[in-house]
Amino acid sequence: MGLKRLVVLASGRGTTFKAILDAIEKNELPNAQILALFTDKPDAPALAIAKHAGVPTHVMAPKKESRESYDLRLKNEIHKYQPDFIVLTGFMRLLSEGFVDSFSGKILNIHPSLLPNFPGMHAQRQALKAGAKVTGCTVHYVTAKMDDGPIIAQSSLNILPDDTEATLSTRLLPIEHATYLKALKILCSKD
Repeated sequence: MGLKRLVVLASGRGTTFKAILDAIEKNELPNAQILALFTDKPDAPALAIAKHAGVPTHVMAPKKESRESYDLRLKNEIHKYQPDFIVLTGFMRLLSEGFVDSFSGKILNIHPSLLPNFPGMHAQRQALKAGAKVTGCTVHYVTAKMDDGPIIAQSSLNILPDDTEATLSTRLLPIEHATYLKALKILCSKD
């Protein structure tokens, strides 16, 4: 079985990207390789993580252009790597339908809720406001509709009475990492 070729898209800290890199290095995700990191933020901390690991980086900051124009530039650069999967790790841009269609069934995302509950931004805030007792995270295929693709893996977390958005986010982060790794292990072990 060959290695699955991953391209990662990140906008921020890169903690999930680092968790995936670490899992590959420790042979916990033996059937995967990260070919490149793409970011829309020139100052994204994920860039330093990639450079330290020797992963090629591409800063694709939006210009004064439409979403479709940006996505076409991004698509053309990603196509050069011929990835098996595009792994979104906190990539904070909505991808156009044209982009999603060009990589149909290959784009993965993690969302910090048990979808279909609390899609969109500030999922923990939404869960707390709704009085939910349980939240979690979902790894899913990306479709043209936000946070709506077929689910690959989910993990749950009980909400504590004194949780805030910040404490809930902090407690959920390691679960997000583990859930993404679980999903990638499943997908990367298939022929």
